[in-house]
Formats: sequence, structure tokens, C-alpha cells
Amino acid sequence: MPALSRCTQLTTFNYLKNPISVSGLERLLCHTAKLSRLSLEMYSTPWEIYGAQGASHHKRLEQLREELNRTIKPLEHNKTVWFSIIPCPPCDNQAI
Repeated sequence: MPALSRCTQLTTFNYLKNPISVSGLERLLCHTAKLSRLSLEMYSTPWEIYGAQGASHHKRLEQLREELNRTIKPLEHNKTVWFSIIPCPPCDNQAI
């Protein structure tokens, strides 16, 4: 991930359709916060949020959103970040 911090011309980061954990997402957000030209980030919802049948737990999603906001606020992370259940923001998905 440190190499990502050197991609200074990056404007969009799409990590949809890739499994990610909450801790992995936090690390990625810390690295992408340093990229001044990056304006849009898209991530799948972390796998810990889903139940045994794959159903998302909306209460836990809200908690995660609050936790991530607390994590990135001190980093002055002024970008649009999508957390998606259905990995296609341009296609009327259910963005969290």
C-alpha cells in the first residue's frame, strides 16, 4: 500500500468487487488521504458487515460509517468515498 501514496496523479480509485476488511479499508483510506488530486474512491462494503447468508446489517454499516468518519476527519480527507453493496455507483446502485 505505500506505493499507492506515490500515485500523485490518481483522480479515481476503484476497489469495487474486491474483498476488504474494516482494518484494510482504514489503512487504504489513510494512504489515499495523501493524494491531493484524488476526488473519488469506491469500495465494496467490508466483509465483516455481512451475515452468514450474505445479508448486510444496516446498523453495523451505520456504525462503520461513523468509525471511518472519525478515522479520516483528522486526515483532512476531502474526497467522495462510496461504500457499495452492489458494485456499480454509476448504475443506480445502493450506495451506503
